[in-house]
Amino acid sequence: MREASDWASIAGVVFDAAAIDPGAASVIAGAAEALRGWVDVIRKRLSITGPVVLAGGLLLNQPRLIQAVQQRIENATPLEAAPVAGAVRLAEASLRP
Repeated sequence: MREASDWASIAGVVFDAAAIDPGAASVIAGAAEALRGWVDVIRKRLSITGPVVLAGGLLLNQPRLIQAVQQRIENATPLEAAPVAGAVRLAEASLRP
């Protein structure tokens, strides 16, 4: 069985080929559809709505994947700052009177 890092190391081949290979484009569409499914399940189980923040090295560095996800998930936006920035803001806010 392959590890996640094994798949990540070859993912670039799929993204590079997607412009000319329908099979590679289908893999990207399938990944975006799977993410949409997970978002739907989480939203339903937690009874939440609202924006979805897209994060992670592979997702943030592959415009084709970001676009495919945004086409399927309403209000999905890429993370603009490092995740730790939010923790720092929360810590700063807790120090204010």
